[in-house]
Amino acid sequence: MSNKKIQFDNLGATSRLNLDVNQYSDSFFGFSVVGSGDTSINLSGYGFTGVIKKHSGAGSTATDTINLGFNTEGRSSGIVTAIVTTGVTTNFNKNSPRYKYEIDITNDSTTKKTRIVSGDININVGVTEVDIGEKLKCIAVIDESVSGVTVSVSEW
Repeated sequence: MSNKKIQFDNLGATSRLNLDVNQYSDSFFGFSVVGSGDTSINLSGYGFTGVIKKHSGAGSTATDTINLGFNTEGRSSGIVTAIVTTGVTTNFNKNSPRYKYEIDITNDSTTKKTRIVSGDININVGVTEVDIGEKLKCIAVIDESVSGVTVSVSEW
């Protein structure tokens, strides 16, 4: 996993970065937070919060908003890792596989909250599900060729 560099300043400018997540798997996104001159910022005195939402105006219900997990072991050198687990990705809507996310940091001493990065999450839905048991899914195949041949389901 390579760390994605995001610029941090005290004026509140937010980096925008889109992410790709594979459904039914864990995803880890490392962010290297840098200041002026691309120097790493010590994030030891900060707390982290992050959410994934269906859309910008989504409410705070469990189905509309999902909290991100974090690994902050590298925060003294400006590195924080956002975690999207399999349990979370399993519940993503296959019919609209684009979500929004945002990550905020809070200064522990001043309680000032700053958004450091936000963007879209594109869900790679795939064709395989984990632990589906007896439930079967139908996959539709659409042939957009100009031959005009129609294949009935019984021919499969």
